[in-house]
Amino acid sequence: MPNIKIFSGSSHQDLSQRIADRLGLELGKVVTKKFSNQETCVEIGESVRGEDVYIVQSGCGEINDNLMELLIMINACKIASASRVTAVIPCFPYARQDKKDKSRAPISAKLVANMLSVAGADHIITMDLHASQIQGFFDIPVDNLYAEPAVLKWIKENIPEWKNCTIVSPDAGGAKRVTSIADRLNVDFALIHKERKKANEVDRMVLVGDVKDRVAILVDDMADTCGTTCHAADKLLSAGATKVYAILTHGIFSGPAISRINNACFEAVVVTNTIPQEEKMKHCPKIQFFNAMCCSPKRDMQQNPADRSGKHDVSERGIFFQSYMNGGMSSLVCTVITFPVYKTVFRQQLHNTLIREAVVQLYKEGMLKLYRGVVPPLLMKTLQGTIIFGFQNTLLQQLSPWAESYFPRAMHPALAGLGTGVVECLLFTPFERVQSVLQNSSNDRSLPTLSKIVSRMRSETLTNGWYRAFLPTLTRNAIGSSLYFGLKDPLSRVLREKDCPPIASSFVSGMVSSLMISLPLYPLSVLVANMQAQVGGDNLGVRASWHQLWQKRQRSLVLFYRGGSLVILRSCITWGITTAINDQLTKRSG
Repeated sequence: MPNIKIFSGSSHQDLSQRIADRLGLELGKVVTKKFSNQETCVEIGESVRGEDVYIVQSGCGEINDNLMELLIMINACKIASASRVTAVIPCFPYARQDKKDKSRAPISAKLVANMLSVAGADHIITMDLHASQIQGFFDIPVDNLYAEPAVLKWIKENIPEWKNCTIVSPDAGGAKRVTSIADRLNVDFALIHKERKKANEVDRMVLVGDVKDRVAILVDDMADTCGTTCHAADKLLSAGATKVYAILTHGIFSGPAISRINNACFEAVVVTNTIPQEEKMKHCPKIQFFNAMCCSPKRDMQQNPADRSGKHDVSERGIFFQSYMNGGMSSLVCTVITFPVYKTVFRQQLHNTLIREAVVQLYKEGMLKLYRGVVPPLLMKTLQGTIIFGFQNTLLQQLSPWAESYFPRAMHPALAGLGTGVVECLLFTPFERVQSVLQNSSNDRSLPTLSKIVSRMRSETLTNGWYRAFLPTLTRNAIGSSLYFGLKDPLSRVLREKDCPPIASSFVSGMVSSLMISLPLYPLSVLVANMQAQVGGDNLGVRASWHQLWQKRQRSLVLFYRGGSLVILRSCITWGITTAINDQLTKRSG
């Protein structure tokens, strides 16, 4: 994942680390401290020039100090030339002060929105806003994530009687939330109307709905002192509920909250980890938490299934296929630029000539002959780049949840690259076979055109025709793809930390990765080129072909690696350009 850096504020470092681990990234270096007069000081410990920066800071604990720390971190990254700064605020501070509900009351949530924008934030990611209209307080994009998918998952996995339950909102404002969950579970819902004498104190409650002989599940966006939540639990139990659960997105639990929960009739009080709960769980065994990273952007649950496959899915498909398009475009440009070098390398590998002799031969043959056979590699490399980058990204997303239990996250790109190499070999070995036959000058008379080569391949068996040299090709592609995707992003991050410009770090990381791949795998490339260039005759196995080639090169590694410098140079330039273009396209597409 190129050009992304994640920094953690002081409020919830555990969540920040979980997010970084999920993305396979390291947390950025940052030091936060206070001067003796309690002013906040922030020092960003690494370069963020041209980077896509994410700062994770939840609105909990010492809220005012943490908010000020977030503002300073945003501004520090912005004036350090970060490309974009996204504030990830799982629990939005001052969210309950979202309207002027009495004379001379402030709209503090709007003030916080203005402060974040002025500090330099380009994007806000938050979760289960107390009031959705807070999104309208911003002039920058706001993503409001919802805990609903994780709530549904927890209910189904942890409440055996969930099919005989009622989803309850502790106030009228949460009616839309509970009806959505109830519809997804196909159960009933209820709500409690409450009247307050003053903040954090409830005067009376009225239950609207039936919970008799059912499990009641209270669902709300937050709980502070838990007066409302505990009174609601008592109301539900007195109305005939068999068990009462509370599921809350933000467990603030201030003041007497812990003692109230301990004395209440809850089976469990379940919260997300948008706010640290470790200390509170030590004093209250009823508190449980589930991972906030299971949550997703809210969709309109009232849409028909047919409508749901419309505009939103078109956008998602566009994002999904972006990595395929970026890979194809970057490979197309590289193929046009590097084809003459590739032709020289192939001629040298095939005829065991010096590089200078191969260049002279191609020069004498003329420009038309130089680009003879360019169509198959142009088509192959473009499609190959499309599949390599797109399928690796798709496979990585599908693989990560399963692989987390068995492999370190840093290995996931390499594992996805291994699978991509296998698919690449299955799809593109026929293209490489045709290209090799076209570029072997000894086939010019018998197979002068592409159509004749295709006709000849169709007349052969798969192992002697389209998929000749399949095993060495499979080995080369799988190992090479795995190493490339496992190395390029870590190398690029190291270079960017040294203040190397993003496009230069991508180019160099692609070159270095290619160098580390091409050098040990060069003998396999020579073997594949020689096996695939032959048409007809005995189809020697891999061992026999290797032995024959080894004898032909006089059992000398020096002769075997003749021309290797040009191969490595061509590969380094190709993958350097491809990596740089792909990373820039990926960055621009968001």
